[in-house]
Amino acid sequence: MPMIPLPVVLALLLGYFLLIELTRPPPRNRFACAFLILLIVQLTIVGMRFGYGVERLGMVFPLTASLLGPLAFLSFQNPVGFSGKRPWPALLHLLPLAVALLLSRFAPTYIDFAQGLFSLFYGLALTLLGLREHDTFPWVDFNRREYVRRALWCVVVLIFVSAATDFVIAVDGWRSQGANIPNIVGGTSIVAALLFVLFILWHKFNANDWQSAPATRAQQADSAAEIALLARLDKLVETTQLHLDPDLNLNRIARKLGVPARQVSAAVNRHRALSVSQFINSLRIDEACRLLQNTDLPVTRVMLQSGFVTKSNFNREFSRRLGQSPSTWRNHNKVA
Repeated sequence: MPMIPLPVVLALLLGYFLLIELTRPPPRNRFACAFLILLIVQLTIVGMRFGYGVERLGMVFPLTASLLGPLAFLSFQNPVGFSGKRPWPALLHLLPLAVALLLSRFAPTYIDFAQGLFSLFYGLALTLLGLREHDTFPWVDFNRREYVRRALWCVVVLIFVSAATDFVIAVDGWRSQGANIPNIVGGTSIVAALLFVLFILWHKFNANDWQSAPATRAQQADSAAEIALLARLDKLVETTQLHLDPDLNLNRIARKLGVPARQVSAAVNRHRALSVSQFINSLRIDEACRLLQNTDLPVTRVMLQSGFVTKSNFNREFSRRLGQSPSTWRNHNKVA
């Protein structure tokens, strides 16, 4: 009776999450989508090759594997950096693919070792990026920053697992002519994919998500204490103009108030009927309206001074709040 290999099942599950990402309102992270697609391709190749003996796919596997590190790294870069007129820095990330093509033609026994080095390099680069970014990615929508931070560390683990796998495969190829490669590739691919799937599931069902606090905890919360916390938050915003900080996120607000992040989220949810991101963006839109109405600053400058980083996010939030674009609103409300 034909069986569906576990890597293929995991590929289908990743495909489901990819579909969710692709149907999410824009803007979308194209590199992250490409990274997910490549993971699906890799798992499908593993399942078909070692589950059904389709050996021809073995020629494609090193080439697709060489792109995992670059795509993972690019997934966490500011998309503004790729919108300029000189795209050549991004093209440097094709070097692992070029090396894989050359080695597969002239020195196939060294291809896994080279890929391990590239994976190690990208794993270290992502680690440094995560340490530098701490708990925020300014160009990411406020409500998804914590998710992106968690995703980065999950991907770092995947990349290091991939690097270790490549080195083990290289050593096995030199010592036993690759006799154990099916077990090595199959096992590590399943472990890596399960880790990634479990992370996505954990995020989807995590009770500490940004948008809301659990109803049971909401019922247990002290309403008076939450109102006092909101008064402190309002005072903090008034005195420091905290909402104008483009690097602001929930954890940073909580640290300034000296309380857990979920406590801030629950208080804003319950007493303002907003998520924290909606509350902050509302304050930013108020500031944008003030600047649009009373100054002649270009819309892009207004966007930056209001705390927004990307034009798409600014226009989306402005239209959601006021039902028209910033330029149109200015034309109707400009002080003479």
